[in-house]
Amino acid sequence: MEAKTYGWKFLSTSDRPSNDGPSNDGPKSIVYERQGHFSSLDVIRTKGDLCDVIIDVEDKSFPAHRIILAATIKYFQELILNSSDEETKVTISVKDVSAQSMESILTFAYTGAITITEENAQTLLVDADHLGLTDITEQCIKFFYTCLRPSNVSQIYSLAEARGIEPLMKKCKKFMVAHFEDVYKTDEYLNFDILLLKDIFSNHEIHADLEQLFDAVIRWITYNIDQRRFYTTELLSYARLSNLQSQVVIEYFSKIPSLVEENSEFVSEIVSLYETFEKIVYINEKKLIYVVDAEDSNNIEIYDPVIDQWDVANFVDRGENKQEFSCVVHKQKLYIIGGQSQKLGFKKTVQVNDLETKTWTSVAPMHSERSLSGAVVLNDFIYVCGGRNYSGPCNVVERYSPESNEWRMMCPMNICRSTFAVVALGDAIYAIGGTFDNAPLDTVERYDPDKNWWKSLNSIMHEKREQCGAAALNGKIYVCGGYNDDGAISSVEVYNPQTNRWTKLADMNSPRSGALVIANMGKIWAIGGCGADYNELSSVEIYDPETDTWTVTGPMSKIKGYVAGGL
Repeated sequence: MEAKTYGWKFLSTSDRPSNDGPSNDGPKSIVYERQGHFSSLDVIRTKGDLCDVIIDVEDKSFPAHRIILAATIKYFQELILNSSDEETKVTISVKDVSAQSMESILTFAYTGAITITEENAQTLLVDADHLGLTDITEQCIKFFYTCLRPSNVSQIYSLAEARGIEPLMKKCKKFMVAHFEDVYKTDEYLNFDILLLKDIFSNHEIHADLEQLFDAVIRWITYNIDQRRFYTTELLSYARLSNLQSQVVIEYFSKIPSLVEENSEFVSEIVSLYETFEKIVYINEKKLIYVVDAEDSNNIEIYDPVIDQWDVANFVDRGENKQEFSCVVHKQKLYIIGGQSQKLGFKKTVQVNDLETKTWTSVAPMHSERSLSGAVVLNDFIYVCGGRNYSGPCNVVERYSPESNEWRMMCPMNICRSTFAVVALGDAIYAIGGTFDNAPLDTVERYDPDKNWWKSLNSIMHEKREQCGAAALNGKIYVCGGYNDDGAISSVEVYNPQTNRWTKLADMNSPRSGALVIANMGKIWAIGGCGADYNELSSVEIYDPETDTWTVTGPMSKIKGYVAGGL
């Protein structure tokens, strides 16, 4: 905007008169701009002077001037300039626009100014858009950004959704997430649709505690229980409410006797669901990651995804120092199983660290000593499969019960394997790849605990791989990296049990063998391992199944190379 001084506008600084006397630089020019010049035109309109057209809107008539309408409002420009209808030259009837908006828009046409308020913004946006005034609609959108509140965000979101205004929809959703503890208490919240609720509940930045989220779910469902009851389990899942204790749920309902009386069957179902919720694990739950140095079982790091931070574990004492062990985390206890020591060879001992007290204890040893085995938790039992002993790779399988502190021999695998991946999916265990007779494997076998038998799959991986990592996510098994005749590899593939097929995915950024691969927060994590030329890695990368991409994130603090661990 050029500089103004009492209605005078100088074209440029060089054009200003000099105090040093006359200038010979040539003629000067200025622009005089009278303040409020066009407001007089609006006065003429409101008086009905010299008007040549009538705008009929709802039950009101607005005298106006065709030339000004055609010059300032796209809707009228097309109607006036392109119409041969004589009646249009005298009277124009406008539908789908409010009389209040038309008054404001006509004032804007004559003065270039319009007042946007919380009372008129929603109607004005729709009506201005209908009349082709995109600049007013844009100003309405900007205005909404500044006046979002728990009581109006639902209406504004619905307007943005109906008009396809994506930036405003995103802004509203972000506000709902940030102020959800207030939003869900409004009457407008009760009319949220299920898709919007899923979007909000699945956002990890939602500002509400577990009890508030539970209250929000129950409040929404019971508002129209006959039609919404079907969504109960799904919404509780999206809201990550599996950690809520059943006693808290019972106390919640005890405070609302009228709700219990009117919906007794529904309340009973919810209470029963929470009494068994500890068996349900939701994939988006953020869990601590425990990483153990495969060369020193006392060297442990902990990653907290909530604050994105790695810390060295400070345990009260040190456990037995072992290498090439298997490791699981189960019910806040970290198990170091088998392995070997430089002095005593292969081990069958088991050390357990209580992650709450940070102390080590020994539990019952396995029946057979071994290292480089695979360990996995299924149905509250710990299974240890295969590995290497004094005879070479073995197929021995044992099952440990933490409750009874006893090991039991189970059906052996079909193939002797060591340095392989083992993962639980559904009610089965999968043994993947590994090595036998100094050769990497591409085969997979599945264990059925009900029948206590192993079955080799007729679908093999695209690549042979030992020292690979695997994790289950969304009903599929992801296998990452490993080692074969080409050295450490970066390739990744996924197995779908429904189709019994393997599919190649995007490679990791770095080749990795002996890495810890886990599923956490709906993604696959590849941690540490050894890369090309056996260089030890402390780096971490995360795979997003939705985009088929790997992203490098912050490295571990001190640990490098081969690792084990769990959640």
